[in-house]
Amino acid sequence: MATQKVRVKTGFGALNDPAAVSLSGNVAVGLPVTFDLKTLVPPIDPANLKQAHDDLVAAIEAADQGGPVQTADKKKKRKVVNGMLDKLAPFVQIHCNNDEKTVLSAGFAVVTHSRAQSPLIVPSIISVDNGKGGQLVIRARSVRNAFSYEVRGATVGANATIGEFKFIGSFTTARAMTITGLTAGTTYTFSVRAVGSSNRYSDWSDPVAHMCM
Repeated sequence: MATQKVRVKTGFGALNDPAAVSLSGNVAVGLPVTFDLKTLVPPIDPANLKQAHDDLVAAIEAADQGGPVQTADKKKKRKVVNGMLDKLAPFVQIHCNNDEKTVLSAGFAVVTHSRAQSPLIVPSIISVDNGKGGQLVIRARSVRNAFSYEVRGATVGANATIGEFKFIGSFTTARAMTITGLTAGTTYTFSVRAVGSSNRYSDWSDPVAHMCM
């Protein structure tokens, strides 16, 4: 029997909330792209994981503004996401054919060995443009060895005062990251960072501001 050289990284309960949100979002998007789900049936439907991911994002935002009840709800929804990832990791392990790129494409990280890894460079934002109503589209330079990108943002108030930066979401490409639910007439500033294998992150990019129209 061949020795398994590529292993899907687990231990999802040890991730912080932003990392869990990023990972679950990547897996929900990556599974249908990587595998033919008409012939391979995963233990968790990616659509259900996407819904659990969205529920967790909302619960995290509510917990930031709320109290013990909202925090307990966030922990409950985080447990649901962790459980789904625990079930999907063995599925990817079995069907990845010992290929690291397949694991990464499916949204998971791989267990790495002792050899040093080069750090991810910081992605620079090329532009922030208006999309449809209440949307801004961020375009950044792609980073080698990155398999997703995270965006954080803040509002810009009077006298160019920048509010608290909050995690917005994760994206599989840096070329067009659409931010929705924004308020027309409000100026927002955004930073982007790259995510690599084994939950490696670049530093956050310099912020770029733009008014939503």
